[in-house]
Amino acid sequence: MVSGQSAAQRYEHAIRLGVDYVEFDVRKTKDLVSVVWHDDYTVSGRLINQFSYGDLTEELGAEALTFDEMLDIAAGKVGLHLDLKEGGYEAEVVNKVRDRGALDRLVITSGDEVVRAIKRQFPEVRAGLSLGDELAGAPPWVKLRARLSEAFPHVRLQHCKADFVAVQLSRRCAHG
Repeated sequence: MVSGQSAAQRYEHAIRLGVDYVEFDVRKTKDLVSVVWHDDYTVSGRLINQFSYGDLTEELGAEALTFDEMLDIAAGKVGLHLDLKEGGYEAEVVNKVRDRGALDRLVITSGDEVVRAIKRQFPEVRAGLSLGDELAGAPPWVKLRARLSEAFPHVRLQHCKADFVAVQLSRRCAHG
């Protein structure tokens, strides 16, 4: 992260450096504005979907970025790797990217249900099944079941029709 720059400026900087793809997470606010934000919560501890977009921009300031603003920055200039954090707006996201003529450089990652919805509606879109969810605080049997499904993902891959697996390693796991 470049100190003193907004989220938009950091993405613009990465694109100027010549990256192949930019990755960003897409979420919805309670008033259904698609925003770019990685975490479930803001610094204040509120879920993104509990904010109206206006309230979210008050808290995040220059870090607030809508999906449309991100498309203005990146679509057609660089590949887009979208991580959809929730389901229900898959078609909206793909159609917005298609409207910008950027489907050929689109990759989407998410969980089983979202990937299945994308592949059912848009079989031409490359979609990957995300593995490696953060399970801190989950009961041991939930962790075991999740980790086994990640160690042997072939059934999940076939069921959701994912094109690939996207494995994420949380910082917690990487550092013990």
